[in-house]
Amino acid sequence: LNFIDVLDEAGMLPFERDCLGVECVGTVERTNAEEFALGERVVALAPGTLRSYLTISAALVLSADVLEKTSRLNSQGMSIMVNQYN
Repeated sequence: LNFIDVLDEAGMLPFERDCLGVECVGTVERTNAEEFALGERVVALAPGTLRSYLTISAALVLSADVLEKTSRLNSQGMSIMVNQYN
């Protein structure tokens, strides 16, 4: 559950959303995409991720190994830019 989900449930967003959750982590259970293997740890960005199982396009999925390598780079001094929207 993310802060945006809390705001949504409280009716405090200036727009409508159909479902809760915007990202998830998990393990590939089934795939027809060559870039992912069964059992591979992945992260994904997609609407409606607050559930036990999710079927989405491979374009929205990233290997957790890639993310870990990026995190190591970030911890060694890479700058991260975060935009705050008003």
